[in-house]
Amino acid sequence: MAISIGGDSTNKPMSDINTTPLVDVMLVLLIIFLIAVPVVVQNIKVKLPDVRFDPTTTKPENVSLSIRGDGNGGCEIYWNRTKVTSAELLDKAVAKLKLEIARQGGPNAPDVELPEAHIRGDVDTPYKCVGGAIFQMQQAGFAKVGFISEPPAGGGVEDGEPMMDMNMTPLIDVLLVLLIMFIITIPIQTHAVKVDLPQNDPNAVQQPIEPDKNKITIDAAGVVAWNGAPVDDITLRQYLDQTKQLDPEPELHFQPDAVARYETVDRVLAVIKRSGVSKLGFIGNEQYRNDF
Repeated sequence: MAISIGGDSTNKPMSDINTTPLVDVMLVLLIIFLIAVPVVVQNIKVKLPDVRFDPTTTKPENVSLSIRGDGNGGCEIYWNRTKVTSAELLDKAVAKLKLEIARQGGPNAPDVELPEAHIRGDVDTPYKCVGGAIFQMQQAGFAKVGFISEPPAGGGVEDGEPMMDMNMTPLIDVLLVLLIMFIITIPIQTHAVKVDLPQNDPNAVQQPIEPDKNKITIDAAGVVAWNGAPVDDITLRQYLDQTKQLDPEPELHFQPDAVARYETVDRVLAVIKRSGVSKLGFIGNEQYRNDF
């Protein structure tokens, strides 16, 4: 109790409680609580792929699925921290979707925002485990699936983190000045070395871009193929960009092998997403629905 006898025109004692020390104590206790309490986000041990793409925001209504192999060719799938079978996953997904729709006013309510399924797959997980989970969530009615990755530290503008790389601008400026001085001061070359440049072979076979549908596959060894021909990430992106120029845009079918590593699958999905392809379909996932 703090009593003040000044500062009032009536010269009456002020008997209000001074709450400042109480607030200070509560803030200190809050900080101690935040530091001391164990924060458990997910206790399913998985090693996420190191792919950088869109930062994601965790929302309470979203579903977190952790997927990993069991070491014997099988699959383990966890709904948050609860291990589930294929049938249990479907039942829980349907119940979750119904509950969320009811919470937002029912199926006829305006602007109903459906939850997303976020998949945290271990890099060594066989694709059949991920494919089966995708199929079950799709059967339940989930329209959006996110593949959670863990980009390497020291990112930059792509992941919203401070850029820790060296600022090369002053060095580039100096090099440009030196280059200009070099160009001005060197004598003009009047001789030339004649060479025959290679010409494009008109009979060379170019990998076709199909006008109606194209297929990307990943075999068990991690080789990525476009319509049956192996490609690297750069070539794949070029093909994807070419499909965007077609009208109408052809469908893109994605079918990894059952034992393809999830790390490779996630990397290729990131390339597809960056290209802006709008017609993407997973092929063959229904055959993995009972693999866990």
